[in-house]
Amino acid sequence: MKRRRYVLDSFAVLAYLQAERGGAKVKDLLKEAKARDAQIFLSVINLGEIICVIERKLSYETAMKTFKNVLRLPIQLAEATLEGFSPLPISRLSTPLPMRMPFPFPWHKSLEPL
Repeated sequence: MKRRRYVLDSFAVLAYLQAERGGAKVKDLLKEAKARDAQIFLSVINLGEIICVIERKLSYETAMKTFKNVLRLPIQLAEATLEGFSPLPISRLSTPLPMRMPFPFPWHKSLEPL
């Protein structure tokens, strides 16, 4: 049987970490991944965003603990590459980019773990 593959963004991981709405679904996906029934990917860009949000809301120390805890989860970090990249004008985005990234990045098209 082929394992299901999921891509989490920073909002999904933050919902899980902070026990917010949607966090329970992420918890279920993590259980699937731990049982090797699924693969979960997270972009290194999203990991950076998670750490920035935690540091801004709480503290640097908490952000570093969170970083270590996320790395222990059954999540594979996915590298962001330029392969398949197609710039989209910022003016066409419906929501602002949280980290002031210069462009949206379709990293999910290449789901090879680091």
